[in-house]
Amino acid sequence: MPRFLPLEPADEPSVRAFLERYPASSMFLRGNLLRAGLADDGRGGGGRWVGAEDASGLAGVACHSWNGVLLLQAPRFAGRLAQEAVLASGRLLRGLVGPWLQVLAAREALGLAEAATNLDSREDLFTLDLPAMRAPEALVSGRLRCRRGRASDVQLLADWGQESDVESKGERPGAELRESNLRDAERFVREGDQFLLEDGGVPVSAC
Repeated sequence: MPRFLPLEPADEPSVRAFLERYPASSMFLRGNLLRAGLADDGRGGGGRWVGAEDASGLAGVACHSWNGVLLLQAPRFAGRLAQEAVLASGRLLRGLVGPWLQVLAAREALGLAEAATNLDSREDLFTLDLPAMRAPEALVSGRLRCRRGRASDVQLLADWGQESDVESKGERPGAELRESNLRDAERFVREGDQFLLEDGGVPVSAC
């Protein structure tokens, strides 16, 4: 029988090793682990982590993040891990992210299988052979330029973020959504995680 237990900072090496087995479907979890570790102190990237452990070691993890989104990497026990993570965090659940079948299992276990959502999307995932990767000619030639975000970009990034949330997530535009995107833009720029693509010095895209 598996054990379900809260994960603490001392568990980081085992969590990291587990997630490295599923790189294509653990990007958010691995990024958050790198940024905030297993601490749940309200920082961006942080959350309440829970693991499932059996005789072979760690068999699945779930993190109910600071922003209310539940992140899963649980080839087994996804439903129970979802329940345990939401219970442990005490946060409002705002979304589910993870491999499709795991998300379906979590929704079922949380009693949300028929719940209405703003966005219910099965995304295609692609893996990249890093040694075979080649930079696009437009970047190599300098016609396009990629750079880190600066404080002077924050207002533009907040505008783009709000428009993206309205278009892709069905959010309602307004002061609250704008303020949320402004905070995110400021944080991403401050932490060095924001990138912009420029064409002739004009920002045309961001990630």
